[in-house]
Amino acid sequence: MSEKYIASLDVGTTTVRCLIYNSKSQILANASDKVRSVGCCEIDEEEIFQQCVYVIRRAIEISGLTASDISCLGIATQRNTFITWDKDTGKPFHHLMTWKDMRAASYVRDWNKSYVMMFIRSASRLLYSVTGSLRHLAVSLLQFKNTHVCMRLKWMLDNNKELKKRASMKKVSFGTLDTWLVWKLTNARCYATDFSNASSTALFDPYVLSWSSSICMLLGIPMHILPPIFDTCDDYGYCDEKFFGYKLPIRSLVGDQQASMFGQCCFEKGNMKCTMGLGTFVDVKMGGQPMVSNQELFPIVGWKIKDEVVYLMEGYSSDTCQPISWLQSCGQLMSELLIG
Repeated sequence: MSEKYIASLDVGTTTVRCLIYNSKSQILANASDKVRSVGCCEIDEEEIFQQCVYVIRRAIEISGLTASDISCLGIATQRNTFITWDKDTGKPFHHLMTWKDMRAASYVRDWNKSYVMMFIRSASRLLYSVTGSLRHLAVSLLQFKNTHVCMRLKWMLDNNKELKKRASMKKVSFGTLDTWLVWKLTNARCYATDFSNASSTALFDPYVLSWSSSICMLLGIPMHILPPIFDTCDDYGYCDEKFFGYKLPIRSLVGDQQASMFGQCCFEKGNMKCTMGLGTFVDVKMGGQPMVSNQELFPIVGWKIKDEVVYLMEGYSSDTCQPISWLQSCGQLMSELLIG
């Protein structure tokens, strides 16, 4: 077949969706399913994986194509939702802990007010005044947030005895949602994340484009549990043939907000987009160098494709949906005005 098609999997906080596009960027099929939360803002890791497999199969079926007609699969996911699992058995130590989970809120509050962080910020300000390095300026303004992976991962390591024990034996794999899905789809043949997802965790140093040994050492997070970081467009292996009857290539992983920036063609410095869903996210393209904001905005990687690295500054409100839902429950808004 001469025509080329791609499959796009979007795994959000409320919906899992797969779309099939042709070479003219026309949508041939759209299949979706609702994400169901369990426990304290957790997601069942096996259920959401099966939902992903289902919507991909369904989209291919609706399009009238077969899996072998699809050139590749790209995956965009909600960021900062993570899981850990045993390297030997593949068994998770807990459900996916989402970016909405507040169990580490006391950690965030206490660490931000701690003498350790006060010293680090002061020392970084001094280093910035001497060196002029934006990296030191960024650290001097660092504030941990509930949405960051780092504090929730520390909380999980402190409160899950089996996880802590196996981590001390170097038998733990950590992954954000994208990593988990790729690992499952490839039948454990690919274990990786991309720069856009990694940079959102607060475990990543955008100035050197690698996991931050300083943050990991500070919080007691073993770096050996972290996955390799690939380009946003890269070779993430193939979906195991048992899922779609064909070894469908996976060629991209990207965080959902960065995917939105790319999809809206925000390719020029200063371009901005605002996404309103469960939360509101405003992203501004800063170009090829990470910038610093005195408004507690930390630079993140938009995408990395070969030698091109694009940086963003991001601000967000994580509770946009709550007041709208409350108004709806009070009869103040018509349900048809709400976007699922």
